[in-house]
Amino acid sequence: MSHQVIGLHIGSLGSVVGRFKDRVVDVVLSDSSNRQVPTVVSYNDRERNFGDIALQTNKSNFKRTFVYPNRFLGLQKNWPFLDEESKYSNIKPVLDQTGKIGFNVNYKGKEEFYTPESLMGLYFSKIKNNWTREGIDTDDIVVSIPDYFTVYERKAMLEAIQISGIKCSALINESSAISLSYGLLRLNEFTDDKNRIVGFVDMGQAKTTIFFGTFNKKEMKVVSVSNERFCGAREFDYLIAKHISDIFEKKYGCDPMSAPKIKIRLMDYIAKIRKTLTVNKEIGLNIDSLMDGEDLTYNLTREEFEKIIKPVTDKFRNLCEKSIKDLLENTKIKLEDIHSIEMVGCAVRTPIIQEIIKDVFKKEVSKTLLPDECISRGCTLFAAMNSPYFSVRNFAFHHFNPYTIEVEYPYVKKDGSVVVKRDVLIKKGDTFPKGKDYTFDKSMLVKNNFNVKFYYNKKEIDWIDNDLLNAFNITIPGKMEDKASVKFTFSVDLNCIPTTKAAVLTEKYTEEVPVKVVETEKKEEKKEDKKEEKKEEKKEEKKEEKKEEKKEEKKEEKKEEKKEEKKEEKKEEKKEEKKEEKKEEKKEDEKKG
Repeated sequence: MSHQVIGLHIGSLGSVVGRFKDRVVDVVLSDSSNRQVPTVVSYNDRERNFGDIALQTNKSNFKRTFVYPNRFLGLQKNWPFLDEESKYSNIKPVLDQTGKIGFNVNYKGKEEFYTPESLMGLYFSKIKNNWTREGIDTDDIVVSIPDYFTVYERKAMLEAIQISGIKCSALINESSAISLSYGLLRLNEFTDDKNRIVGFVDMGQAKTTIFFGTFNKKEMKVVSVSNERFCGAREFDYLIAKHISDIFEKKYGCDPMSAPKIKIRLMDYIAKIRKTLTVNKEIGLNIDSLMDGEDLTYNLTREEFEKIIKPVTDKFRNLCEKSIKDLLENTKIKLEDIHSIEMVGCAVRTPIIQEIIKDVFKKEVSKTLLPDECISRGCTLFAAMNSPYFSVRNFAFHHFNPYTIEVEYPYVKKDGSVVVKRDVLIKKGDTFPKGKDYTFDKSMLVKNNFNVKFYYNKKEIDWIDNDLLNAFNITIPGKMEDKASVKFTFSVDLNCIPTTKAAVLTEKYTEEVPVKVVETEKKEEKKEDKKEEKKEEKKEEKKEEKKEEKKEEKKEEKKEEKKEEKKEEKKEEKKEEKKEEKKEEKKEDEKKG
């Protein structure tokens, strides 16, 4: 069987598994023959489920069903996003003794505490069955993550993947995956001398990312990215559900949003209605016995729908305008330089969203990409590019770093005092992987130890209290020579996580070697003698050459003399012939007379 690679897009609503086989990217179907697997995990008294099965039991088993588990990865207790994210979860998150976020759930009669990493680890182990069932066994797996993911969230995703036993070759930003899906299959449309600048609007179930990329035949680069964590289709559904719930409460005196099971039922129904309103201008809402035996009946127009969701559409418009400002600041690219705006994600199908895109970017929305599958296709292409088993076009790709990362290290000054210094390792907007080398003499190191720490820039991320990203304690073994030095390589790896890539110790040694003067003099004399001999030989050779030249000259002179003699002889012969001719003529004349 030929080697294959896997590209895995983990979305808020669902996940898509792509594979690269026979130079074609295809989607691996779930066990229920769907192209998308819901990002849901559930527990019951006997087993753990995921995907379609877990989603089907969401209403009846909501106390043990986890929706959006990937949205909680890496979140810290004091982050402002935690309360907002908890609003959409069936089970409220709690903190363990160490302050780590997790969920309490009853499984097999016992109260268990599950972290988001363990829940996603279960999800990955289950979704792995989709491609192993197809006979695919590979370690070349690339997983997508949102661009705004911090180092904490990236580490949490890698931990979840490790729990499942999957060997992930790389995490990839969703902007990079979409750019690859767009650009790698359009190389024939690009030119060598001019970049095509394309904007992408990715509005999904829970978040929105707007970014811009440059494309030519040789390379592609993500040059600007703007994000909003809470701006997606579920915000639409929540606002509509709240509006309907308020009307229902005024009419019947009971609030459907206060009962978790009824809330889930109402949100699911409205999600279907929202999709219908993208085509129709009006639709009737009818739910039998929604709460306390009362039925829900309501007529919703598209105009009213757009009015209710205005807080989200205003947030989206502001993000669009901000993305243009970010693009101008980062690259000096103007709005009129943009070739097209591509649509990605399930919520971009909403008519009001497309109208805002046209109004802000002054362009029609292009729909050449598959909104729900292009990220998984980009992940799969990136996995093939990194795999030694595939030969992909010689093509450079540059990822976008979302946050500035700084490196902090101590060193000893000349006066003996210890100073802690911070340097910028990688700026926001730089490409990664990227590394820097630092060289320290022995006198600059503190007791043969080197403590290095990596931080975010507080001015960019002011909502993180503890901005320590990574820390390493490097011990230099043994005694160091006085002239020794150590070179450290600090880098941001392919997963956009700072690390210490290498530490190299260099020692310089000085050794005195005795030299015998006599032997050295004799050698010098011999050398001089040989030089004199060679000079004499050259003189003799020149003399011989001159003698030979003289001999040759004499030979040439003799040859010339012989030539002259022959000429003279010929002249004499001609004279004699003429005399003989005259004598003959005289004799003839006498005879005639």
